[in-house]
This record gives sequence, C-alpha cells and structure tokens, in this order.
Amino acid sequence: MIFAHRKIFCALILLLLSVIIGSVAMFWPKTPAVSVVMAVYNCEKYLDQNITSVLTQNFSDFEFIIVNDASTDRSQEIIDKYAKQDKRIRAYKNKNNSGAAATRNEGLKHIRGKYTLVIDSDDALEPRALEISYKRAEKDNLDVFMFQPKGFDEKKQQFKDVMAFDNIFFNGLEEKYFAYPQFIDNLFQVTLLFAWNKFIRTDLIKNNNLHFAAHTYYDDSYFSVMALLKAKRVSYTEKKLYIYRFNREGSQTNKYSDEQKLYGKLELAKALRSEFKKMNVPVGAYRGMFRWMRDDNPNDNSEIKKNIEDFLYDTEKNYILKANSVSGEQ
Repeated sequence: MIFAHRKIFCALILLLLSVIIGSVAMFWPKTPAVSVVMAVYNCEKYLDQNITSVLTQNFSDFEFIIVNDASTDRSQEIIDKYAKQDKRIRAYKNKNNSGAAATRNEGLKHIRGKYTLVIDSDDALEPRALEISYKRAEKDNLDVFMFQPKGFDEKKQQFKDVMAFDNIFFNGLEEKYFAYPQFIDNLFQVTLLFAWNKFIRTDLIKNNNLHFAAHTYYDDSYFSVMALLKAKRVSYTEKKLYIYRFNREGSQTNKYSDEQKLYGKLELAKALRSEFKKMNVPVGAYRGMFRWMRDDNPNDNSEIKKNIEDFLYDTEKNYILKANSVSGEQ
C-alpha cells in the first residue's frame, strides 16, 4: 500500500514538473539564430525600406535590434510603428546623441543570436541575405562570412558596382575557408573595412570583446580588423546580398572633412598597433597598415601628413624592427 502511494506521489510530482517546464518553455523567449543590429540617427527617408528589407527576409529566425541615437526627425516614430507590428524588433534609444560607435556598441550589449550582422540605417538587405549567410556559416563552421554589396549612388540615382574584396587573393577561394595568416600582408586591403558585409559568430564578438571604436570616419574599421584577426575560419561569396547607399546628402560620413577623417585613421592605427603587439602578429600586418594609411594622404606640407609619417617612423623603429629581431625576419 505504501509503495503504491509512493508511485502515485512520484507520478504527480513528475506531472507537475512537466507542466511547469512546459509553461516556462512557452513563455521563455526563444534564442534567435541571428541578431541584426542597427544604429539610427536622423534617417527617416530610408528607414521604411531598410526595416522592411529585414522583416521580409526569406529567413525568419532573427531578432532585429534597433538603437536610435537621439534622432531629431521622425526616425523614432517609424521604429515604433514597426516594433508594434513585429515582435522580432527590440528597440532602444539613447537619451543623448552619442555617435555611431557608442550606439552600435549599445546594440551589441543585447545580442542573443548565434550570429550577428551589423547594418547601416540608410542601406538595405537583399531578400536572401540572412538565409545564405546562415547556411554557409553553419555548413563550414565559420567565424566570419563576408559578401559583396550592390552599390547605389544616391546623387546619380543609379546602381554601381562596389568591389568589397581583393580579387587577387580571393580568386578561387569562394568555397574554402581561411584565416588571417593567409592574408596578413593585405589585412587592410583584402576587404572593405565596413561592418555591414561581415556575418560574425556572436561568441567571437563576446569572447573577444569586439566593439566599435570612436575614431570618427573609421569607427567600424577597428571592429572589422579585429574580427578578422580573431577569426579562425573565414569565407566569402561573390553574391550581392546588401544594398550599400553612398553619396547620400546628410550622411554622417559626409559631415567630416578630409583632415578629420585622416586624424580618425591615425587614432585607429594607434589602437590597432597596440592590439598587434598584444597578439604578436607578423610584421606583414604593420606593412599592410602602412599602405592603408598612405592611400589618401593630403599634401606633403599638411600637419596630419607629418603626424602620420611620425607615427609610421615610430612604428618602424619600435615595433617592426623589434619584431624582426625576435623572429629573425629581415
């Protein structure tokens, strides 16, 4: 009799536990496969197209994290409209205007997906962007998967080819994976240093504290370079999965002078040089950075030109020569 009562009691406990677990599972938020992160600042003209391009993806298992950087136009009204319609949107807003880097970093605090893609608020995704990226990343166990953009010239109102990759390096590699030692000499040239064409494993971001550094025009270059350095498996596709809008009036990019952009590049290079030293990267990374910094230098007499050359001289003397003496490179 006692044994029978115990069996009934245990059965009731198991039933109760199953009900509790089922209820929790029903209301506990499901972890999405992908986190799409977007910072917004005064972009009302393009937000409908942008948000719709994400919400209508062939691949539906994602969360859309939108952070409004204290916009003064109708951006928040548009975000609220879509957030009410689709629970995949998780909307946040800054009390004060904080800049693109800080706003993107705020978005990264909330990511829960297995993979993360950071996009710009004046651009748009092609319909199969998330589907193709997710399947390739899963198939090849990738840390970073990159794709080509379809450029749109806002002034001329026409599409234009924008090459995101160095074709010399990538020729024949589309179905393979690789890592930075294979392209270390061209780390800054192998792909555009924007974040929007890099579909990244979220663990890579969290475990390495990848973030956007506030260096004016180059705020996402730090994030992109560090992602490529930390990744063990990288691949790409020639498919155009993103619509990149450029020459846009009112763009954050256009508010900086050429001199301000170069000062931003110099500050970024200083931050990356520090990371290179910690990681003991090969000398080729420094050489690639040199070429990148000299790509768009102004007249030889300018102040920023002198500052850049001083930085490069110091890097050659105190980093490259020391690295060579340790490694035996010439």
